[in-house]
Amino acid sequence: MKKKRLWRSTPEQRFWHYTEKGRNDSCWIWTGTKHSAQPGYGVIVIGPTGTNRPSTMAHRFSWTLHFGEIPNGMLICHKCDNPLCVNPKHLFLGTFKDNMNDRNSKNRQAHDSRHGRAKVTAEQVVAIRSTPIKRGSISELSRVYGIARSAIRAILSFKTWKQTY
Repeated sequence: MKKKRLWRSTPEQRFWHYTEKGRNDSCWIWTGTKHSAQPGYGVIVIGPTGTNRPSTMAHRFSWTLHFGEIPNGMLICHKCDNPLCVNPKHLFLGTFKDNMNDRNSKNRQAHDSRHGRAKVTAEQVVAIRSTPIKRGSISELSRVYGIARSAIRAILSFKTWKQTY
């Protein structure tokens, strides 16, 4: 069932209206508007009624509501890795590096064929690396696999596809 819009409510009222609390310490799911540029994240309007109303990410609003202002340059990160979660128990204050370390420790970074811009498969990388390199072979591999010579060199030198042998 779709919830009605709250045109003349406060940001806090809108936050609670569009927050679906789970049981115990589970995620609180944001059911309001989703961010168009960062799919999966909730967004809440915080400005007065009218045009060009300022907004913020729902999880950032939750942090501010429960803990106060966010220091400049700091991110609000998810322990639960659920971008729609606004449960303050699941959020932590961190730097960009902290967020990347958290991502890496959970092996959530996209690499190899899971990466959205991957042009070759793991099997193709193995085939490229097993090809004896002679004069002109990098150009030939580039033509065969439809990728740039620099991409072939990066594969051969393990600058990319580091986990694939």
